[in-house]
Amino acid sequence: MKGILKTTVLVGAVALQVTLTDNAASTPKENNALFELRKRCAKDAADLFAQHLKDNNIRSTKQITAIARNVFGYESHYSPNFNKCFAVLKMDSSAIEKLHHSLHTEDLWDVMAHNKIGTLWLDLGVFDTPNYGGPLFNMCLFNEKSCKQQDKSWDELIAPYMKDGTSP
Repeated sequence: MKGILKTTVLVGAVALQVTLTDNAASTPKENNALFELRKRCAKDAADLFAQHLKDNNIRSTKQITAIARNVFGYESHYSPNFNKCFAVLKMDSSAIEKLHHSLHTEDLWDVMAHNKIGTLWLDLGVFDTPNYGGPLFNMCLFNEKSCKQQDKSWDELIAPYMKDGTSP
């Protein structure tokens, strides 16, 4: 069941208004199982993120070097629709010297399969210029096709994987 179901239940001579949400409509055992899957997903996504940092010789989620300031993060989600765990790994990088360039990337991963589903790469340009925040360059690939070919934005493409109640 999706969304909210409202129904009136007659108990003896008293009518009760009952509101059920997705979670309330499940049995306690199903709720506990979903909780455990989400908990496991969060741990597995954290492990994937840590491995990603290690593979790229990144020692901290906030890294300042002589030439750039980088911030790394991730968001995880267990999708009951797919019965899978997904994570979006994110990076924001800003060059400190000379051009003060800014870059934003996001990668959608199937966590357990260690499979990258999609990549968003935005070159936001040079600070303090009329075109800053453009983006100047945008690369978006999803399931090996460009986002333009699929006529959807990055956020629309990842929504079914990262939010409940949406479908591809």
